[in-house]
Amino acid sequence: MTQEEKTLLLKDLCGRLLYGTMLNVTLIDKYDEVVNKDLELTEYNFTYITSYSHWKEYKPYLRYLSSMTDEEQRFISEKFNADKWASIETYSSSEDGIAEVFIEDIHGLIDWLDKKMFDYRGLIPKGLALEAPKGMYNN
Repeated sequence: MTQEEKTLLLKDLCGRLLYGTMLNVTLIDKYDEVVNKDLELTEYNFTYITSYSHWKEYKPYLRYLSSMTDEEQRFISEKFNADKWASIETYSSSEDGIAEVFIEDIHGLIDWLDKKMFDYRGLIPKGLALEAPKGMYNN
């Protein structure tokens, strides 16, 4: 992982720390064996990410924007006046992939996307996150 990728991942995980983000972690256990397990990101184990530790790799489980339910799309349209949001399927520069949001609403939208575990930074295609299994985040 490059320093730029690590910085991007850390920025993302900081915003999700309060929301019960699940991670897939590869670590070295006390018997020097490589172990792969899923666990919830907490304030305590976040220190393993930010310092040299027995965690060798960590990837959050996130949802593609295209997995947004009709109810979630309606919520965004009503709460943030983002009528075009429902057409977002992939990251693109086309007009179909643009949602217009008032600047004063951006923090609320980002918080909501973090809480709902949406990958708005493109971490899954970059190999920095895993697609969350259906039902992992039922909130």
